[in-house]
Amino acid sequence: MIKKILKYIKSIALLLFVFAFFWFLNSGFLTNPLWPVIQAGLFTVLIFIIYKYPKIKLFFWFLTVGIFYISSSILEIFQLRDMAVMAASTGFGTLVVIILFQILKKD
Repeated sequence: MIKKILKYIKSIALLLFVFAFFWFLNSGFLTNPLWPVIQAGLFTVLIFIIYKYPKIKLFFWFLTVGIFYISSSILEIFQLRDMAVMAASTGFGTLVVIILFQILKKD
């Protein structure tokens, strides 16, 4: 029972560390604007999903990145520059997380 609790505490602590790491890389722990904090949370969830469900094909992740870039283009056409930057940076961050995770998984 205690081993299970310790396992969950380790997992939560690791996810919090990953979230803090992404948040620091993204904005240096600034909370204004809020979207880098949300983006760090999204990257943390992405790492959790990739780790928990390794059967998800790599094609799906690249399709997700493509959707972010296409939405960025569409938002740029409609002159929503801030939202376009958010979508593009989220797509790029997702791409970096996927590539790094795949490289580290192979070793």
